[in-house]
Amino acid sequence: MYLKQREAVPRVRRYLQQHQKLSFIQTPEMGVYYCAQNGNSLLATLITIFNSLVNVTARFQGTNSFDISWQPADIYLYQVSENGEVFTGKLIKR
Repeated sequence: MYLKQREAVPRVRRYLQQHQKLSFIQTPEMGVYYCAQNGNSLLATLITIFNSLVNVTARFQGTNSFDISWQPADIYLYQVSENGEVFTGKLIKR
């Protein structure tokens, strides 16, 4: 049983790496983020950023990056639309 579990772990990791949905790369300037999907730049149709009170704080259209450096440090929620797919999640701005 243990051997079967060990063999399954690399397959699960490979699956997760191949099906990674969305990530943000933060630049040294705090608050500038670049969108990437599976390590490739992602041109998003619409990016909506919400603060911790779920109020819309910013919207960006037709871009692969966004700048929220003017926003205070907080946990933000995002919604990214691209080719009919919608990705949601959270990011932490320090």
